[in-house]
Amino acid sequence: MSIKEVKEFLNQSYKIEKRIDSKLEQIKTLKVLAEKVNSVFSDMPKNPVMNPHVMEETISKLVDLEAEISDDLKDLVKTKEEAIHFIKSIENKEFQMILELRYLCHKSWENISDNLGYDLRYTFKIHGKALKFADFSKEDTKRH
Repeated sequence: MSIKEVKEFLNQSYKIEKRIDSKLEQIKTLKVLAEKVNSVFSDMPKNPVMNPHVMEETISKLVDLEAEISDDLKDLVKTKEEAIHFIKSIENKEFQMILELRYLCHKSWENISDNLGYDLRYTFKIHGKALKFADFSKEDTKRH
């Protein structure tokens, strides 16, 4: 596994979280739409052209999105568990901390540097070493 592959592996949870956030935003939008449709139905004599299936379609989309989010949450938990196991397999605690803050907590480089009291360049240096070590460790465990 290359360093790039290690980073991609560790970044999976971030991508899943962003996908979940997007779907949650879609749900908010659909709920607002459902409320508008409901208010139009209550004023039906004023607007007899309204499609009566709009509310049903909106609710169906909401249910589908919620099911997708449930599946995404299961993927997120599994992905985070794999990443935690991978990071914990590295014996160097400093490497673990940087990888956890970056890939599990999704902290910015500046935030990580501040939290650890490191210069930003030193944080990048330690991160690079951690990825190289993680890459080596992953290869080493494949051989056994």
